[in-house]
Amino acid sequence: ILSDKAVQEYLKSLPQPKWLLVYKTTEIVDRLAEELGCKIIGNRADVRDPYEDKRQFRVLGKEAGLPMVEGETVRISELTERRLGVVLQLTDYSRGGGVGTFFIKTMGDWYKFDEFVKRRGKKRRLEWVNVTRFIEGIQASITGCVTRHGVLTGVLQGQIVDQPELAALTSRSGVWLGHDWSGQRFSEQVQLQAEKLVRDLGTHMAKRGYKGIFGMDVVVDQKDGVYPIECNSRYTGAFPTYTWASLKNGEIPLDVWHLLEFMDVAYEMDVDKIQEQNRQPKTGAQILMHSLELGSSVRVEGNVKPGVYRDNNWVREGWNLLHIQEPGEFVVTDGVPLQGATLKPAERLGRLLFNRVIVDQGGRLLPEIREVVR
Repeated sequence: ILSDKAVQEYLKSLPQPKWLLVYKTTEIVDRLAEELGCKIIGNRADVRDPYEDKRQFRVLGKEAGLPMVEGETVRISELTERRLGVVLQLTDYSRGGGVGTFFIKTMGDWYKFDEFVKRRGKKRRLEWVNVTRFIEGIQASITGCVTRHGVLTGVLQGQIVDQPELAALTSRSGVWLGHDWSGQRFSEQVQLQAEKLVRDLGTHMAKRGYKGIFGMDVVVDQKDGVYPIECNSRYTGAFPTYTWASLKNGEIPLDVWHLLEFMDVAYEMDVDKIQEQNRQPKTGAQILMHSLELGSSVRVEGNVKPGVYRDNNWVREGWNLLHIQEPGEFVVTDGVPLQGATLKPAERLGRLLFNRVIVDQGGRLLPEIREVVR
């Protein structure tokens, strides 16, 4: 977008100061923004990239004092021992969402890994892989925000992963597809453990010039131990829904502190008081839908209207969590395909927002939610 001439002319015509709020920076975005006289509300790529790199995160996490999952990083060519009960992370993939991640529980999972490496290796160089112990437990995440007054955190949030109704699950594991803040209530002990992990990492990041929002994926084991898995050094997929859940609670959203840090605003904050507010339970849930067609592109023949639904019928306009007025309502939003559009294989179809529990204790979508998706 920033490379487009019309966009560049428009941005150059604006008075200073000019700020761009971005989901994730790259070296190209950094360079173009500088050429256009815009300031980025986000960390430069050279500051944030090392933490999102799955290989470097294991090193940086140890430096920060985090209890990293036992394992090692090896060259794929040296990966000769076919053990079970491990997790493989191809570190050459910086994107989250399960890309390049494999849970090895059977020898067939090794076959899927080998096929993936062979197929994807034709398009990009794949060299390194993290091999770590597989931990039975709940996949979760937690948001942090590095400020000049200290590191804030959100609540530990259960992740919705590997749901066949929401995505075509092929050759990868741990595919992130949403959150349920209403359902999974973690103990105070687990919440405080997760907060400490975020503060320790955030303190380390601050020393390297990082500020603002970031996320950490974790696993909560059956003994209530919390282990860091990876870092998303940017805005995360929890937003903007997490912001609306915070506003419903009367909290100051983490976004506010993120903006204040980058826009050089002088402010004071009682970190302990704000953190106590942030720790309040949240209500709400979100899921991301994708085309289940993998072989080829498909044409959208039907017509789904965005907005607020009740009993699977459209009732009024609306696009965020705050527009839900009754327990049985949900919102269809975020890039709902238009009739006549062409969808690429596995392309995202939109986001569903709920103000209720949508998964069972095992993390599976409830039957009535699966029916909504269908």
